[in-house]
Amino acid sequence: MINPVSQSILEINQQTRILQYSQICISKDNVQFEVAVVLFYRVVDSLKVAYRMGTGNIEEGVKEIAVGLLRSVVGENNLQSVIENRTLISRRFTEQMNRMMAYWGIHTEVTSIKGTTLPT
Repeated sequence: MINPVSQSILEINQQTRILQYSQICISKDNVQFEVAVVLFYRVVDSLKVAYRMGTGNIEEGVKEIAVGLLRSVVGENNLQSVIENRTLISRRFTEQMNRMMAYWGIHTEVTSIKGTTLPT
């Protein structure tokens, strides 16, 4: 039984969600370029999400973590390496996302670097 004065029901969607975004990154050799990423994630622990994120925007929280982490992972490589090793970088990005997002009860299923664009 729920006490309507002090308790409420919070619905949390546990389906896989897709997040697509582009991010300006700087490579190890100081080249600035845009990286397009698609990220598939889902909630695996509703209690952690409810306790640590509350009714906040889960997608926005995931995106903020992903933006900073992508800059870090891409910044460890030179531009040529980023272009040649997109799958390896995506895998490393996914592993690090899972380590960071486990605290919030979110699992990153897969990430993919869709492309890179050099500024003109």
